[in-house]
Amino acid sequence: MIDIITTELKRSNDKTNSFLFLLNFFILPIRAGLFGFIVFFLFLLITKLLGYLLGNVHQFSLNFSDLILPILGFLLISTIKFLENFKSEPSKLNHRLSKRKSALSRFFNYPH
Repeated sequence: MIDIITTELKRSNDKTNSFLFLLNFFILPIRAGLFGFIVFFLFLLITKLLGYLLGNVHQFSLNFSDLILPILGFLLISTIKFLENFKSEPSKLNHRLSKRKSALSRFFNYPH
């Protein structure tokens, strides 16, 4: 009976650890990259719109070349967020993982 409980706990911990790995190395960097894309795109859109409204530009248009800056924003911020996983000291990384693991355990009702 005890073996069954420990096996189930180990499986839930493995699921939590794999979810934390996906969260730290894929989901959070992509989310941060999308935020960077949106910020750079909105900045570009506002400056072009202001140029059009002030009369500096006679036609408001967005080209494919205008998307290069937001794409670079996506790549830059997602890369920074991805590399933050390697920069942290092991104790800080373990502390951050344990905080996320406890938050996940409360959310999904997993035992620690």
